[in-house]
Amino acid sequence: MDSRRKRHNSLGFKDLPSYQHRDQLVVKKILNILLIGIFSFIVLPFNLALAAGGDKEIPDPAILVKLGMQVWENKDQSYLVVNYENYPNWHTYWKNPGDAGLPLKTKFTINGQPDPLEEMEWPAPKLYVEEGGIIAFGYSNAYSQFFRLPKTYLSQSTVNLKANWLICKHVCIPGEKTLNGTISGGKLTSDSEINISSSEAQKRFLNLPSEYGGDDIDLVLTKSSTGDAPLTLYYQFNGTNAGTDLGSHYLITPFLQEPFDFLKEKLIKEGDALIGKLPISWDGEYMEPEEKLPTDGVFKNPKTLKFLFYHPTEKKTFVVKKTFNKFLLDGANKFETFFGGVKKNSETITTAANKTSADSA
Repeated sequence: MDSRRKRHNSLGFKDLPSYQHRDQLVVKKILNILLIGIFSFIVLPFNLALAAGGDKEIPDPAILVKLGMQVWENKDQSYLVVNYENYPNWHTYWKNPGDAGLPLKTKFTINGQPDPLEEMEWPAPKLYVEEGGIIAFGYSNAYSQFFRLPKTYLSQSTVNLKANWLICKHVCIPGEKTLNGTISGGKLTSDSEINISSSEAQKRFLNLPSEYGGDDIDLVLTKSSTGDAPLTLYYQFNGTNAGTDLGSHYLITPFLQEPFDFLKEKLIKEGDALIGKLPISWDGEYMEPEEKLPTDGVFKNPKTLKFLFYHPTEKKTFVVKKTFNKFLLDGANKFETFFGGVKKNSETITTAANKTSADSA
């Protein structure tokens, strides 16, 4: 075992158990609420009045997102597939939109009754850096969402889909479209703008994030020693020959999970290990009822955190979950000392976020 591997093991990941400021929280929530109103009534009409041309051209909002739906069968299970196709270089948002934005939203009415169909995991998002260094997670080009379709709907049913989104480039524009269709004999006839082949549906389905079965990533939650975020998640991936270019991904991308508010990932590499930390603000003070961060480190109820994990060697995204009954009260100094020491001699990890920061420096 080489000295670098010994240093990794000395961190003790395997053996350890497993506040956003009010102003920041309020600004974030107000921003999300006001985005639609501002862009609908001010920004959108203004920009559409500008002379077209160059990279700042605003396309007709009706073509910014094409929408379609179809029925697709896989291994005796039928799915209602919602297809999107964005205008080139424009992006929509994932469940966790990042620093700002609004996630995709779908609403189904089947046979005249609202029906929240069971959704599969959303496709893995990409990492975008918007103007001002704003981090966003979302989608470009073509992508699909999959929803389980009960067999009782396959013989004869009417389907209504209402979809909403916020799509951004140099400006953001809210969008909404409605599709109507009829299912008969397992086939859907609708007013869809786009459809995809069965083989393409299969490809997109197989690329949906699945639960990770490996044991080479360790997660430790601890009280922070410095900074405004009271908690920090430290993690280590021990994959052999892990690359240093993650492209349009974080190694760990969190799902939205109250009362946790995840900040920006910091990642370094030494030897065959990727070592990261994710500062976490605590928004429990603004929940109803209020939930204070426990001073003894023991949560009133266990907290299950869910993340997307981008496997740097397989180039595939998985889902990682871990339940924490408590967090460490005295682990931060040890981890920060280790993290700082490794960082001095570590390789640089390239992502869309730090690449853009470097280019603009």
